[in-house]
Amino acid sequence: MDDFYISKVRDGDHKSFRYLVDKYKDRSFSLALGIVKDSQLAADVVQESFINAFKGLRTFEGRSGFATWFYKIVVNESLKHITKNKSFRNFVDAEFPDNSTTVDNEAISLMKLNDQKKYVNETLDEMESRDSLVLRLHYLDDLKLSDIADIVGINENNVKIILFRARNEFLIILQRKLKSEIHSLI
Repeated sequence: MDDFYISKVRDGDHKSFRYLVDKYKDRSFSLALGIVKDSQLAADVVQESFINAFKGLRTFEGRSGFATWFYKIVVNESLKHITKNKSFRNFVDAEFPDNSTTVDNEAISLMKLNDQKKYVNETLDEMESRDSLVLRLHYLDDLKLSDIADIVGINENNVKIILFRARNEFLIILQRKLKSEIHSLI
């Protein structure tokens, strides 16, 4: 489906780029946030990345999928912003539903899911940028090792090593955060 919209944009239908923006904005924000560790800066990175992708779409050769090509732009733009801005604020993802007197099973399930997402994101944010990025690409985007290697700019064996190390680091950080609560959340 991406190829169809890429073709339309290349043919001059610039509004078709909206499809690609809508499809990739959330994941690219998550990737950028994992690297720059600041939500406002991540939003800037994503905006710059889409601008760069739009400008460079004519040169996109399709050797890899659009997602791989675009995520590589996001990673490079994130790294560029890191070198420009050395100070970062902690990202706080704490949106709680309004207080209600009636609590049903669906609300409890939603709270558990929100807690899980919160702890996963907080843990990823505490990790080294590259480790966090590789975990996000592998588990959240379900990308192949070869695509991750291309995006990050390393070989597949190094991706495997980083995944192994990052999974262990993730578990250690998460266990430290949750201590005894980990069993009730998973």
